[in-house]
Amino acid sequence: MKRLLRPEEIANLVTYLCSEQSSGTTGAALRVEGGIINTIA
Repeated sequence: MKRLLRPEEIANLVTYLCSEQSSGTTGAALRVEGGIINTIA
């Protein structure tokens, strides 16, 4: 994507993580950066 995310795109992830649908998500590091950052330091 190589672009800055819109606030609502980040809010969508927060909404998912707060929902019952994410109950099976454990111990994950989710990168929400739109492809701008190439590495995690």
